[in-house]
Amino acid sequence: MRKVLLILVLAVMCSSVAKGDDSDGGLSALKLLRSLAEKGNSNAQNIIGAMYFQGDNGVPQDYVRAHMWFSFAARNGSKDGSKARDIIGSQMTHAEIAKAQNMARECIKKKYKNCD
Repeated sequence: MRKVLLILVLAVMCSSVAKGDDSDGGLSALKLLRSLAEKGNSNAQNIIGAMYFQGDNGVPQDYVRAHMWFSFAARNGSKDGSKARDIIGSQMTHAEIAKAQNMARECIKKKYKNCD
């Protein structure tokens, strides 16, 4: 079921790109992915991180949030999340990384709910 949902989310994202829609598709996908990410799904956490890293489809580019979500994915066993976190971290200041780490700690305390 989770794989099907992820495929549907990606389809929504791709269709909005093809139509030139920069807001509804990405934000809708983000909302759907969050429900999985809140349950600790590292695939969903990676995709959310990638959405913030790229800043496409109405999702603002935000390296701090991307780092936070990639960190969650890494924490939940994703090697891709760990690699992505390290790559984006190399493009961030120490203050931005510290902010991402603080946001991650707070989010974990809230069990991934309302993490933005």
